[in-house]
Amino acid sequence: MWRIVVLMGMALLGACSQTAKAPAKPAGSDQETEQQWIDDKMRDARAGHVDPDFVSLLSGQTQRKLLAGDFQGALITAEPLAQVTEIANGPNSPKTASALEMLADLYCNLDRCAESIALLERAGAIYQQQGQPGRVPYVRTLNSIGASWNLLGQPARAEPVLKQSLALSQQYFGTDSREVGVVYWLLMSSYSAQGRNTDADAAKAKAQKLLRR
Repeated sequence: MWRIVVLMGMALLGACSQTAKAPAKPAGSDQETEQQWIDDKMRDARAGHVDPDFVSLLSGQTQRKLLAGDFQGALITAEPLAQVTEIANGPNSPKTASALEMLADLYCNLDRCAESIALLERAGAIYQQQGQPGRVPYVRTLNSIGASWNLLGQPARAEPVLKQSLALSQQYFGTDSREVGVVYWLLMSSYSAQGRNTDADAAKAKAQKLLRR
């Protein structure tokens, strides 16, 4: 099955920008000890004491596990990362949106796409508030929402989201851009799942032409 992880690279970079400062894991810790350490740090964060090194460690651990394809392992650090990022930066911060987007994509890789939709929609709303700086991540988030609906077997719900992404992609990146090609490829999946073979073939042809560029 096609996996949505290919769409989240930019979100991962945004959420993990401080990985170079990440401290080492607690010496000799096993999974249970590490989980207790995370719980203690999260308790401190909720009390108003956010350790920046803790945020960096979660970012680094999540990134390494994702790159290794260990999605279940990445979930252990990605969920608290999203929570502590929101605590540290506020609910409407682009950093919070990036962390939510990464967690949503991770859920979809674990066949939990239904849970990812609300996170992606929230991230998209935050990006919209950013004006021009939020244009690219907003389009990326629309693509992820459309892909999630496709994976959930609801292509009719994916189609309007992807058409919105298509219009914005053409406006922001140009009609001959690879970004537009990506949206056409996602639309091809939606059309095909709805039995609209003529539309699917046309979208596939456009996608292949633009992605070859």
